[in-house]
Amino acid sequence: LRQIAEFESSSTTDLDGSTSLESGNNNQCLAVHARYGALTMPYLDKLIMLIKPGKPDVLMMSRLAYQKVAALSRASGSGLQMTMDEKFGIMMEHYGGIPIYINDFIGDNYQNGSSSVLTIANYDSTVTRAADYDNTIIFALKLGQTDVCGLQNGTIQHERSEWVDNKDVIRNRLKWYCGLACHKKYSAACLFNINPDS
Repeated sequence: LRQIAEFESSSTTDLDGSTSLESGNNNQCLAVHARYGALTMPYLDKLIMLIKPGKPDVLMMSRLAYQKVAALSRASGSGLQMTMDEKFGIMMEHYGGIPIYINDFIGDNYQNGSSSVLTIANYDSTVTRAADYDNTIIFALKLGQTDVCGLQNGTIQHERSEWVDNKDVIRNRLKWYCGLACHKKYSAACLFNINPDS
């Protein structure tokens, strides 16, 4: 989320988009409404168009956002396709041929935006989902070594120490220094100010 915000500048702490394609301060941020609004299939299509060239490799969203996408798909009569995806090797539902990945770390308690801007610097994952804090975000990502990819410094390290005092256990520690990189601006985009209950 912070990496997409920093497409605008390295010090940016908000998603500063617009409700129309490529007209906000950050072209990779698309808002469904200036404050909050209902997700629609045309907005999902607009999100997909922000990835260039081609299409995203995955749409990543929360479970609640997925339920809304599935409901919209059923209402339109198209239905989400369930197929085996070669990249992930498992059965996944697809929207427009793009796999949908459910990420339980994407919150459904983002605050309402203001003038198509969502401040992310003060986001608190412990805030109870309630009025004015009931929005979510959907991401479109193009994956690969020259697009969005994972990083790691060295290998996973295993440290084993002696017995722990006062317990009948041996302490083990696994250390893995990892990160995420986006090498091209048009390889990641987000759709925000979505109220899945609308």
